Amino acid sequence: MLSLQFKHETNPFLKAVIFAALTAFIGEPIFMWLGFYTEIKWSVFYSFPIYIVIYLISDRISKAKSFDTL
Repeated sequence: MLSLQFKHETNPFLKAVIFAALTAFIGEPIFMWLGFYTEIKWSVFYSFPIYIVIYLISDRISKAKSFDTL
């Protein structure tokens, strides 16, 4: 959420890659280490493109015209 609000003129694909890298390669292993979930036949490399798509969709939604009045 903060990356959508700050530096909004920055390339969204670059921010999506940074978000995906932090989430997939740092966030997920921390949550596995803490015991919140156990991966079964899943690699953090599979999550990387999914997080990119999630960020780009949320960026597109946040820049929609319907949110201009907020």
